[in-house]
Amino acid sequence: KGKLANDCLDWFEQAAKRDHASAQLILGQWYAGQAGSDEEAVKWLEKAAEQGNRDAQFQLGARYEQGKGVSKRPDLALRWYEKAAAQQQPEALLVLARKAPSEEAFGLYQRAANAGAVSAQLWLGQAYLVGDLVAQDLALGRYWLELAAGSGSHEAEYQLSLQQVDREQQIHWLTRAADGGVTKAWFDLAVLQQGQGELEQARTSYAKAARQGNRAALYAYGEMLRLGQGGKEDYALALKQYRLAAQQGDRQAQYRMGTLREEG
Repeated sequence: KGKLANDCLDWFEQAAKRDHASAQLILGQWYAGQAGSDEEAVKWLEKAAEQGNRDAQFQLGARYEQGKGVSKRPDLALRWYEKAAAQQQPEALLVLARKAPSEEAFGLYQRAANAGAVSAQLWLGQAYLVGDLVAQDLALGRYWLELAAGSGSHEAEYQLSLQQVDREQQIHWLTRAADGGVTKAWFDLAVLQQGQGELEQARTSYAKAARQGNRAALYAYGEMLRLGQGGKEDYALALKQYRLAAQQGDRQAQYRMGTLREEG
């Protein structure tokens, strides 16, 4: 079921000792998850990387960059990232794109996106939408966002919601993004629901965004609680929302705290 059982280790070790690169990678990843086994993880990752395994090369690069099980060596990290990227390893291409100067970044993001790096697909989608480092192209922007969303990017789902004119499609993408944990999606969904008079749903959506610390949602949820919109009034809970928003610098929330105290 996708997990390495301890009683299989011997078989992988036998294969790894016979220079089977995939087995070496598996061993390296297994040891990486065990406390105090970083050096053993590096040993097997190095063997797989030297044989040309692109995922081992990327993981070895990350270890040299972070100093995990090895001394920090940015030069060696870059060497392994470049080797992995030469084999179209998506995450290695993404790392190089993020490190590249702006004039080189777009091409690397493009390669990473084509190789399946979800974050690169999201970046490309946003770049085409706003015309950043490339001519603006809304259709291409939506294309890359849809690819990223299809690969599980909830931020891409949120960005797609902003591109919709049709309310049903907007709610569709907002709901997916919100269910995926994008706080601002819960807030935007609540605003839509409130505008349509769906006060119970709006109150629930504001509450979810407020629980994740969204300042605007804290204030809006406090208002609904104070006014009894979408349910009963709850002044104590409203005051709590206002206080949390006020502590983040929301002046309206600070004002509401004053009026509640003034009026008892």
